[in-house]
Amino acid sequence: MGVLMTMLACDVHAQAVIYANGTNLTASGTITATNQNALLAVNKGTITGNNTLNVTVNGTNTFSYGASAIGVGSLITLNGGTFVDNNPTSADLDVRQGATINATGVAFRTTGYNSPGAYIADPGSSATLTNDSFNTAGQYSNGVDITQGNATLSGSSIKTTGVGSFGVISQGSGAIATVTGGSITVLGAVSGGYGSGVAAENGGSLTLQGGAIVNVYGASAPGALASAGTQSWPRKTEQPDRWISCSMRR
Repeated sequence: MGVLMTMLACDVHAQAVIYANGTNLTASGTITATNQNALLAVNKGTITGNNTLNVTVNGTNTFSYGASAIGVGSLITLNGGTFVDNNPTSADLDVRQGATINATGVAFRTTGYNSPGAYIADPGSSATLTNDSFNTAGQYSNGVDITQGNATLSGSSIKTTGVGSFGVISQGSGAIATVTGGSITVLGAVSGGYGSGVAAENGGSLTLQGGAIVNVYGASAPGALASAGTQSWPRKTEQPDRWISCSMRR
C-alpha cells in the first residue's frame, strides 16, 4: 500500500465571498461561491459562523474551499449549518500553516474528484470537529485527511462513497488524528491501492477510542491500514464495548 497522493498541495487561494484578512467577521445565511472560496481567514483574521449558515461552492476550479484558514492566529469557528463543495480537488474545510478551524454540529458534503471533507496540512495546524457529519462522493475523496498538524474528532460521522477513499487518513510525519466515538463508513472499493476505513501512513499517528465504529463495505477495502505509521485502539478482549466493528462485504 503506497502513500495516498498529496492532496490540495497548492498555496494559491482564490479570493473569497467572506475574506477576513486580519479582521474579525461573522458569517450567516446562504452563501454561494463560484470558483472561489466561500470563507477565507488569513493574517490572524477570524470568521464565526452560526447555525443559519448554508454554504455552497460551485464551479470547475480546483482549490476552491468552503472554509479555509491560513497562518498562525487565523481562526474559523462554525456552529451548525451546512457546507457543500462541488468543485474538483477542493474541500469543505482547509487548514494550513498553523491556522485553526473548530466546527460543531455542521453537515459537510463534497462531490468532486479528490475532494476530502476536511484537509489539515502544515505543522501547528489544528481542526477540532465535534458532532459533525462528513459525506464525500468523489473518487479519492477522504472524509478527513491530515498530512501534518492535528485533527480531533468527537462524536462525528463520516461516510465516503467514492472508490479509493479513506474515512480518516493520517499521512506524514507530524500528522496526528484522534477519533473519539462517532462512526466511519466506507462504501467505495479500493482503487490503485487507496481506500480503507482508517489509515496511518508515512509516520502519521491515528488513535480510535471511546466506541468509535468503523464499517467498511467496499470490495477489498480493509477496515484499518498502517504503513510506516502508527494506529492504536482498544483490543476486543480488553474493552468489548469499545471494539471497532469492521464489516467486509463484497
